[in-house]
Amino acid sequence: MSDRKLTPTRQTTRVIAASGRLRNEHFLLTADHLLLEVDRSSFELVSAMAEGNVHVRLVAPDPEAEYVILARGALYQPYAARLSLNGCLGTRENGSTVPSRAGQHHMVVPTDGTFFLPIDHSPPVQVV
Repeated sequence: MSDRKLTPTRQTTRVIAASGRLRNEHFLLTADHLLLEVDRSSFELVSAMAEGNVHVRLVAPDPEAEYVILARGALYQPYAARLSLNGCLGTRENGSTVPSRAGQHHMVVPTDGTFFLPIDHSPPVQVV
């Protein structure tokens, strides 16, 4: 038996188990199981882990557009402004589902709205 004494430390977060949805201004996450880690004093979300049938519906600039990412698991970190998806199954865009490519099982999505920034497809400028 050891002579070490355990010193109690003050818990700063609390974990809450739930099922259902987690909403942000830029996405809606729906999952079978959610574990929410919240700050004990302010009750602010520190992180959220989703397992099971995970659907992440990203809010697009066009309200009629639909973009959903399908995965087996997700980890949302609001202070890092990112959503990490594991076991990506594919995407659904405006009703058509596209399975993920072989080997693409992990995806990190920014949650600050930069996912839908317009992409410039013009040819690169050549410096002479």
